[in-house]
Amino acid sequence: VLCDQESVGPETDGVIQADVVIQDQASVVNRMAFDVFFAGLHVCLADTLKSVPEELLAFTVDYIQLNKPSNERSLHLTVHHIQLDDFGDQEYFLLGPLDSGFNSRTLPLSDAEDFFAVPLLSLTLQGDRSTNMFDSLHRAITLKTFGVALRPMEARVDVPRLLYVAARLKGW
Repeated sequence: VLCDQESVGPETDGVIQADVVIQDQASVVNRMAFDVFFAGLHVCLADTLKSVPEELLAFTVDYIQLNKPSNERSLHLTVHHIQLDDFGDQEYFLLGPLDSGFNSRTLPLSDAEDFFAVPLLSLTLQGDRSTNMFDSLHRAITLKTFGVALRPMEARVDVPRLLYVAARLKGW
């Protein structure tokens, strides 16, 4: 139970009323702030059963940030880059942003010194201060705004190669 010790006085003698706890939890969550940043994540699928291990697919995510400002009912998520590669193919690129600036294949300006990367995905959730964000009676979340911004992406699908990778996975 999240509890703000300032709101629980000595007269409660250690017993906390349910409505006080609910109000107190909302207060604690409202005052809470965090800003979490991950530089990146790379997951590679490799066939190690072969005599010479073979990399099949790789998934990369770069610059993931999750932010919740203090005294605000909002949550912000940004992801700058995602990419899926097939290392068994000369044209290894399968899926990724068209122009995020990270590992951009189509934007030569991304190597310029004054260039800055823009997020591929930006997601914002904002609650209204006058209502509870979660209605337990109706099992619903109430939001004031829900914003999603997704920049253009490009994909290259090689169906025979994907069937080959799927067959390898099935054999495991």
